[in-house]
Amino acid sequence: MWTWVRWFEYQIQQRPDITYIDATEGGAKIFGTKILTLRETIDKYCLRDVSVKEILDITRDSYNIPPILNLIEEMSGIAKDWSRVMMLCKEGQRLSERLQEAITPQISKRALKLWREIGHLYQRILGHRGLFHLGSWNLESLLFRMEKALQTGDAAIRVQSYRDFFAEVGEYCRYSCIDVQKAQEQVRRLKAEDSYLQPSAFLPPTLSLPPI
Repeated sequence: MWTWVRWFEYQIQQRPDITYIDATEGGAKIFGTKILTLRETIDKYCLRDVSVKEILDITRDSYNIPPILNLIEEMSGIAKDWSRVMMLCKEGQRLSERLQEAITPQISKRALKLWREIGHLYQRILGHRGLFHLGSWNLESLLFRMEKALQTGDAAIRVQSYRDFFAEVGEYCRYSCIDVQKAQEQVRRLKAEDSYLQPSAFLPPTLSLPPI
């Protein structure tokens, strides 16, 4: 849950011109929001009918497609970022395996050194803004498990949790890189066909809107 709250707070900071309502009624207290009950929110802000179709039509007609080369370049940057995280995860897995072998009732200097290195890698990955800006929703359950596991005094459980963390984040990045590369190829094909000039080119062919 904490990463969801952090994600919301980050988005709120990016758009201070918008009023954000927290109507969770005792749930998450999100910084930067106005605290109201759900009933108060409905009574105050949901008084007029909104035509979703009309909004989508206006958006479609006024949407300016970003320069295609910039889009491809940004995708390449995302893939490179995730590739770097993958390398950190591989190193984290290697160190975790070594630490599992080094755990004894008496903590050795070697084990202490490995604990520090693993903790440093873990914090580097947690602090990777690009990864968690795009992937925080997907990694939420993993982060929740890590938060619980790191509170235990059992060294074996903690080191296994680190190992699982590095493995799962590494796999997430690997599959995400594949998806980004596929998207890049699709954009390149659209560019070659000049169909990228039409906003509808970015919609899946099976997508249709229900009548409003």
